[in-house]
Amino acid sequence: MPATYVNIASTTLGSSQATVTFSSISTSYTDLAIRWSARTDRSGWPYDNITFRFNSVASNNNYGTIRIIGSNGSVASQIDSNLSYITLVGANAVTASANTFASGELYLPSYLSSRTKQIGMFSAVESNSTFDYISLTSNTFVPTSAINRIDISTLFGTNFVSGSTFYLYGIKNS
Repeated sequence: MPATYVNIASTTLGSSQATVTFSSISTSYTDLAIRWSARTDRSGWPYDNITFRFNSVASNNNYGTIRIIGSNGSVASQIDSNLSYITLVGANAVTASANTFASGELYLPSYLSSRTKQIGMFSAVESNSTFDYISLTSNTFVPTSAINRIDISTLFGTNFVSGSTFYLYGIKNS
């Protein structure tokens, strides 16, 4: 069980921004976690997906995911491979209730190891009216290099909006 969470970096957006990047990540920890509260400028839907890329790897065959989704009382699952990022429904969109932000967490154990990385994520999206969405994913990052950079973007919107927050934590297991 992790003994210590250390806030390595954080950002609260003062204006719209397409990508949030954590780079030059310290090698002083055993695991990493990212927590966020986000909203995007996507219109026409009450939610948006958040994508994660590691070490600037953006080509197919490097990511895979198994997704379980709960939305408005129904449940679904999905498996994707041959991906160029991992993603989950993790942000409210501009058409959701005003001033509501979705939240979630990514957990990345053994980010320094020289093997394929396993990543867990969950999120909760709701609009304070008729929409809710819970997502749980198990993901794989195939390259075996240590992770030193994480890029976070929207999938359908253009930008994260002002007030969105992102926190990177290092976790020591000793």
